Amino acid sequence: PLSSDVDLDMMEATPWTEPTSKGSIPPLNPTTGMSPFNVESSYDDDDDEEYEYLHCTTSGEHEDRRSFDDDDGDDDGVGTPMGLNRAIIRTPKFYTRRRYYILGFIALVIGAAFVAYVVVPTPKDTLSELPDNEGGEIVNNSGVKKIDEVSEEDDNNKVKVASESHLNDVVVMNAYSHDSTSFTQGLTYANGVLYESTGLYKESKVRRHDMSTGEILNGINIPKEYFGEGLAYYPKNNTLIQLTWKKRSVFIYDADSLQQLNKIQFQTGRNEGWGITYYPIMDVFIVSDGSNNLYFWDVVLMQEISRVSVTWQDGSPRDYLNELEYDPVTGLILSNVWYEDYIVAIDPTSGVIKTKFDLAFIWPKKDRPKTADCLNGISVTDKPGVFLITGKKWPKMYFVKLG
Repeated sequence: PLSSDVDLDMMEATPWTEPTSKGSIPPLNPTTGMSPFNVESSYDDDDDEEYEYLHCTTSGEHEDRRSFDDDDGDDDGVGTPMGLNRAIIRTPKFYTRRRYYILGFIALVIGAAFVAYVVVPTPKDTLSELPDNEGGEIVNNSGVKKIDEVSEEDDNNKVKVASESHLNDVVVMNAYSHDSTSFTQGLTYANGVLYESTGLYKESKVRRHDMSTGEILNGINIPKEYFGEGLAYYPKNNTLIQLTWKKRSVFIYDADSLQQLNKIQFQTGRNEGWGITYYPIMDVFIVSDGSNNLYFWDVVLMQEISRVSVTWQDGSPRDYLNELEYDPVTGLILSNVWYEDYIVAIDPTSGVIKTKFDLAFIWPKKDRPKTADCLNGISVTDKPGVFLITGKKWPKMYFVKLG
């Protein structure tokens, strides 16, 4: 090291030479004891390695103007003493950045997998129900007949489905075209007219169809901030009651003109509206909200009077109850189940599921395009025991007889 009593200004300068090759470490100036580069900066020789140099004070001590990873292994920021001609070689920036990129990518993949498989499970993975005991097979599903051509004894075009202790007959009787852009959320029938409620934000509608042809008679769009849901007809004042999904609003319309007459706020356990039907036995509306509860509402105030929990016959809950329809023949409440292609028949007094109708054969999932969603929509017709069913963005509606 240079002695502190040496007058640097009086020393004869030693000629300086550039590094002999690209990427080599330049020697220190023997006159000044310092790098030819700025002592507070690093020498970047473009080969992805960064060098930092110690410089000498007049006291002969080494001083580092920058923080650095020392070479004695303790990461305390103090390196081992070294001569003037020795450089500290830091970890290359390129390799440090690449390590961060790799670790970040791995963390992103793990996070995405956690969200996909833990936070947002597929609805079917969370269901609890009795195992399906489907017995029998489609006897003949090719010759679709009109309603008037099917008699009580007709066994053609019939699918036999065993549900628990029951053997249920599902007969497809007729079909007609349906708007495949309609995200059907509710169907109901009255006086020769089929009413339909559709969903999705900015696309929700209420429509009137000719029951015999399926032709759209008239319709309205609901405000774009609402997601339309279930629909019910109230015969005492010829009105339609439409639920909305998360806005907790009920729209009331004149059943003929579809003019909005009122809007009422509602509450359920989940504060969502899914399905609704009129239950004349008690003069109430029965409402679902995607849970396993059915809510009994006052027909004027749209407020809960009571509720019942829906279960399979073994007592396990059946949630994701969706579109509802009262069956005047059996007195049961028919319900779609979200993401399932079957209908359950519920005792409204006990909440116990009496029957399960499997309709998966009508339009199997494997045959549907990605734009078509699950079975949804049930309506009575003017034929006792015959119902009109469809699905979200399905191209057809089907008349079916449920045994």
